[in-house]
This record gives sequence, structure tokens and C-alpha cells, in this order.
Amino acid sequence: MALDSFSFKDADAFFREYTFSGMEPFTFIMAESGALWDFRWNGRQTFLLPLQPDEPFIWSSASLYTPEASEQRASWFYHWLSQHGTSFTPEDVLTLHRSGGEGNREIDFVMERGSTLRTLSLTQLMRANSSMLLHHESIGPGSILSDSIPVKLVGPL
Repeated sequence: MALDSFSFKDADAFFREYTFSGMEPFTFIMAESGALWDFRWNGRQTFLLPLQPDEPFIWSSASLYTPEASEQRASWFYHWLSQHGTSFTPEDVLTLHRSGGEGNREIDFVMERGSTLRTLSLTQLMRANSSMLLHHESIGPGSILSDSIPVKLVGPL
């Protein structure tokens, strides 16, 4: 589905014309020509919300978290944001993602439910002027991979 989105004229055409029926629920964030879109599919209906690309947001998987858990995770994020204002660094955000929560591994930012469902990696896309850097790190037992690569922009973001 994500790769299919590139074959449409723009985000709006993709959201209106693509056939999502039969797919599992998801949240899809799309950046396009200075716009940012939060697109959700709940298994029956689509929801499209325009976002401000210069404001911080947090997303929680609709298929992994109840609305109450998503709200709790958002409250942790916005509390952290109220303490940091606009002076946080990419490393600050990674630290939050690695350690955010209240000790409930089922809904903390790094989540683990039994032995079958857990957060496997953190990925961060950083924009600085006209360049972007993608940082990815694997986490969990036996995972020690961390790498950053430059990302080539195609058109304005």
C-alpha cells in the first residue's frame, strides 16, 4: 500500500481512490509539498487529518493500542514536550522513545507483550535545511544495530 501511494497524483487522490478494503487497520503519515497528512484506516472507514508540519506529534498504532492507551502515551509525550519546549535535539527524542512511559511494558514507548509482541526498532527522520538524515536502530535481545544514512529529497517537502 505504501509503495502504491507513489503512483497517485497526490495524497488526496490516493486517499480518495485507493481500495483499502480487506486491509488491517493502520495509520499512515504522508508528507507532500509542505503538507503533512495523518491518514487512518480502521478496517471499515478512512479518516484524513491535515497536520502542521512544523509541530511535534505522536502516533500510536491503532491496531496495537486501545484509545485509552493511545491517550496515555500522548499525555507522556506532551508532558515531555512541555518540559523541553522547542529546544530538544534528535538525541533527546530518541532518549524519550527508548525510555518513555511509566513502567507498564504493554504500553510504554518501547513495548513488550509476552514473548511474541515487542518494539523491534526505532527510526527517526531528521530534516536540516534541504537535507535529511535517516537514523535506525534495532533494539531488544541480541540487537545492536544503529546506523544513520543521508536521504535524498525528490522535490520540495
